[in-house]
Amino acid sequence: MQLIVLLQQTFTEFCWMLEHWVVLNNHYHLMAISHKGTDLPKIIARLHYQSGQLIRKVYPSDLPVWWNYWDYCPRDEKDYFIRLNYLLNNPVKHGYTKNLADYFFSSFDQHRKSWQGKFAAAI
Repeated sequence: MQLIVLLQQTFTEFCWMLEHWVVLNNHYHLMAISHKGTDLPKIIARLHYQSGQLIRKVYPSDLPVWWNYWDYCPRDEKDYFIRLNYLLNNPVKHGYTKNLADYFFSSFDQHRKSWQGKFAAAI
């Protein structure tokens, strides 16, 4: 849970809204909103450094915990929902759970109650 708190705090410090996220044992996916958008490399560098320290306390290693990252800006609403579906279903894809509501290292449950209509039914 410390990693999730770190994600939320770091994005808040940089005035970004961390909208959706999922954390697995060897990677993570995030969707965030910013009005500036220029400070994402700083955010990721801080996250990788601080989360690497947390992870190395539990699993000592001289190797880097994170190597790189990719970012992408959705072109339109359809593209946004394609990316969101991929992000939220990642724990299912990798066999961590069969039911998204049972996977606690995701923003899915936080948003599930507020989603209505066709989108909620599609998930």
